[in-house]
Amino acid sequence: MEKERDFWSKLDLVIKGISGILIPLAIFWAGYHIASQQKNIEVSRHNIDQMGLLLKHMVSENEQERLLTVKLMEHYASADISSKGLVYTLIDIIKGDNSPEVVKAATEAVGSATKDRPDLLRKVNQMLSDIPPRVYIHIPKDSQSSQAKAIVEGLEKEGYVVPAIEKTKGMNLSITELRYYRKAEAEEALKIVNSLKVMKVNVRLVDRSSENENSQNIRARHYELWFAGK
Repeated sequence: MEKERDFWSKLDLVIKGISGILIPLAIFWAGYHIASQQKNIEVSRHNIDQMGLLLKHMVSENEQERLLTVKLMEHYASADISSKGLVYTLIDIIKGDNSPEVVKAATEAVGSATKDRPDLLRKVNQMLSDIPPRVYIHIPKDSQSSQAKAIVEGLEKEGYVVPAIEKTKGMNLSITELRYYRKAEAEEALKIVNSLKVMKVNVRLVDRSSENENSQNIRARHYELWFAGK
């Protein structure tokens, strides 16, 4: 009986000793966890504020302002700061912005953000799989504007997105070219050529995929119509 009492007394001392260690540790852990959560909340609020500012600039009518904003978004996305949300926003820019320079910058930014991140890259490819085809029109002469506008109207009726016509100096092609940049898009490019021929446009199909097949600078379903200069 005496031995049993001695055992329980010793066990009580051990439990009190362990409690003296564990309780402060538990308090420390709880305090650390709460502080970490508060810090994460502050970081999240800061990121949300930053996203709000970025999105405000992205709806600007100033092309240069949108371009600079995309460059800043690329920095944030590459640094893994709310990167998924930024990448998805960049995809919306690729799909919807009418400026070739802004779209190109957004495409480059997505390429940087998804580098060495296969899961995110797969998601991005899925999101871009239904991206509408775009035809960028380049003319060397002002006198070609009327014809270019008629082509824009005709292509848009067929469901193509045609951003603003670009005046390009220094081009002296003998025949108008429709350029495509990925082998898998050759069939769609041929459809565009056939549509142009119906519009009485003498055009040849040009394959630029050999140097651009895996380029991160060119969006999917990107086509360019370059008017002859001669």
